[in-house]
Amino acid sequence: MAPYHKTNFLFLLLGIVLLWAVYFQGLSVFFLPAFALVYLLVIGYGSWDIQLHFHFKTFNKADADQKYVAITFDDGPTEYTPRVLDILEKHKVKAAFFCIGENIEKHPEILKQIHASGHIIGNHSYGHGYFFDFLNAKGMIAETDKTDALIEKLIGKKPIFFRPPYGITNPAVKKTVQRKNYKAIGWSIRSMDTVNKNTESVSNKVISNLHPGGIILFHDSHERISAILERTLKGIYSKGYKIVPLDELLNLPPYD
Repeated sequence: MAPYHKTNFLFLLLGIVLLWAVYFQGLSVFFLPAFALVYLLVIGYGSWDIQLHFHFKTFNKADADQKYVAITFDDGPTEYTPRVLDILEKHKVKAAFFCIGENIEKHPEILKQIHASGHIIGNHSYGHGYFFDFLNAKGMIAETDKTDALIEKLIGKKPIFFRPPYGITNPAVKKTVQRKNYKAIGWSIRSMDTVNKNTESVSNKVISNLHPGGIILFHDSHERISAILERTLKGIYSKGYKIVPLDELLNLPPYD
């Protein structure tokens, strides 16, 4: 049973006890909205953190004893992606790019370049809208179908790896993943490179959090990524780590 279902069951029991206390023991009714708020906060936190496996199993790291990590990028392809590809090629690194359908339409040749360079391409929804997580499963499937079709048209392969926008999970995302036979990919090392504007600080954060089997999250959607990546790769190697492709790290096929 997923933590989400266990949480609902626990709160159901507690809710019954609370209602009994309110109606038969004179407990203040003000405890009811407080109880509802706590429930929403717990569900919200569980849905927000993909590493908790709150709604379903996600792949956030590998069970590895050796010092292997994988690098992933979200939100491309963009005009910054080719420079990222150049840096990866210089360091002989293969990464995974979780791409947005709208950006694929804007930069189809860059997507082809990602694939031709030997990197993995995953689905990251079509629009990556702020309200993606409020869609029902039908709406999410429509978005991912559209992106899958774009990817398959350009590289001849249909992705299995899917990363939900913002890393948020919920019952609709679960249905989407199950119906499309996706492997939902999270992360265990989040660079926060779109929030933290200090290149050195972002790089240091990643390097200090390295661990065997780690999946690192970057974004190839801003101009600072080149400097961040260059510095981080050197730091990873200085710590004695090897960077391997995501499919190799997880021992999972990336395409259908």
